[in-house]
Amino acid sequence: MPIRKSNKIILLLISSSFAAAWGIDGPDPSGLTTQLTSTKDNTFLLTTKLYNETDDHQAACVEEYGQGWRVADWEYDLLNMDEVEISDLKASLGIVPTFIEQYYFVTFQGRKHVSYGNYYGNKRVYYFEDHEDNPSDYFFVHHQHGGLSLLSWYGMKGHVLCTNDKLHSDTDDSDAAPIATFIILFAFLCILVYVYSLYIFVQRLRRENNKVAPNVQSEPSKNRDVKEVSPHVDCKLAIV
Repeated sequence: MPIRKSNKIILLLISSSFAAAWGIDGPDPSGLTTQLTSTKDNTFLLTTKLYNETDDHQAACVEEYGQGWRVADWEYDLLNMDEVEISDLKASLGIVPTFIEQYYFVTFQGRKHVSYGNYYGNKRVYYFEDHEDNPSDYFFVHHQHGGLSLLSWYGMKGHVLCTNDKLHSDTDDSDAAPIATFIILFAFLCILVYVYSLYIFVQRLRRENNKVAPNVQSEPSKNRDVKEVSPHVDCKLAIV
């Protein structure tokens, strides 16, 4: 008796949940390759190993292919490719249409996890699968491009799609470094000028106070002398 598609979904979800709970490796997809795939802007490779969704996917790309490699991003990398380039990518890496069988981890706008929603939002990670532009209503599809469906879930293992191209949203570090250095030096110079100006002002204020202080002290002494002399004057006048 053939298994209905809905029943297959339930069976696959149950099996994947038990596998994730007990640490059992998922099925190793057959026919996958890690062949170097180049487009006009990016170079892509799939990891040779399977990784859990909780693993450090960025570290996996660096560990397998070296510094300068990162997790491919759906928006910044894949959406910048046209239909022909996506088709070439799938053919060269052995990505074929499947249904809850192959998981290819990517990021979306630089994020690994879904950042919204209350339904397992903090556990779900982004991945894609080839549904030939016809995903099931069961899936929560974030986006589609070139037959690929951007999805999110948890409790699974899959390959990580890596690339050695910088994110298109990144700024050029070679240009940013001199600008940042100039800003820091300029701010430091401004602070030095301010501190020196404050020091000069305080010194000038002290000198002016020292000049005024003797004059202020001399006035009471004169008055005191006048008061001491005035009684003698009165006495002389009285005798006369």
